[in-house]
Parts: sequence; C-alpha cells; structure tokens
Amino acid sequence: MQRDLVTREAGHQQAAALETGMLDLEDRFGGQDGQVSGTVRIVTVETLAHHLLVPRLSTLQDAHPDLSIGVAINASFASLPQREADIGLRLCRPQQGRFAVKRVGTLSFGLYGSPDYLKAHPIERTELPIVGHRLVTWGDPLSFVALPQTLRSWAGEGSAVLRVDSMQAQMMAIRSGSGLGVLPCVAAV
Repeated sequence: MQRDLVTREAGHQQAAALETGMLDLEDRFGGQDGQVSGTVRIVTVETLAHHLLVPRLSTLQDAHPDLSIGVAINASFASLPQREADIGLRLCRPQQGRFAVKRVGTLSFGLYGSPDYLKAHPIERTELPIVGHRLVTWGDPLSFVALPQTLRSWAGEGSAVLRVDSMQAQMMAIRSGSGLGVLPCVAAV
C-alpha cells in the first residue's frame, strides 16, 4: 500500500510538471492580445500521450477554445526536423539534430510482474540483479534507450520470452504473467 501511495504521488508530480510545461508554452506562444489560437502539433511517445498528455488536454482546450491540438504517437524524433510537429515530448534527450530542449519533468520506472507470475516464480533474494526470471523486453532498443539497460541491471540476463515495441503491449504482457518487465510507474498503477 505504501508503494501505491508513492507511485500515485510520483504520477501527480509528473502531471504537475507537464502542466507547468504546457503553461510555459502557452506563455511563450500566446498572441499579443493574450489569446492563444492556431494549431500546435505535438509528437510524443505512447506512455506520455496515454497517461499524462491526452487526459489533461481538455483543460487546456477549455481555457483556449481557439487552440487546435494534434497529437502524434511516434517513438522517433524523425518528424521534428521536417517540421511535421511543433513540439516533441520525449523520455530522453535527442542524440542528434538541432532542437531547443527543456526538461518539463521526470518519470520514474519500476520492475513489475503480475501477482500470478510472482506466485509461480517467487523472487528469492532482495539484491539486484534478480536472476533466473522470464523477461518481457523491448523489440526496438533504440526507442526507449534506458529501459533495456535498466531491465538488465535489475533482472540480469534472464530469458527474454517476449519482445514488444509498444508500451501497451508491454503492460498487457506483464499483467498477463509473461514475465518481469520495466514500466513507467505512472502507467503501471
């Protein structure tokens, strides 16, 4: 229960940081008359779109009815240089390209397994790495660079039983008992 409270608090902090970032953008891009209007195209990753951004857009739209927002879910930075998006909301800093970058928050990650998986495959020791478990891993290690490294440091070189390239598929696989995997805490609640 304590862990759930910590996870929820981390989610609220992340949401507040995202809201602060959106208000900062509002201040920077607002017209001289204080009206915010036009179209803003945001490209982001699945986790941020589903759990933080999209659920809060209605508040922004209520405050600025002349603002039109487009959200594209894409793990790549490729669309930003071609001006297909105005804002990129990412989990990591771009390694190449010329972008104005501002940190708007942090995201906590954890190692998760379903109750059924953990009952059938108990974790025998408390030190890291936890070894000998089935792992749900990322199919494209470049889309979330830190996650495969984190998984290896927490769960060793277990048996990768499933590789997926979608956060939703990752959560479903872990919840269904396929194995252990790394998830953002805000998504695992």
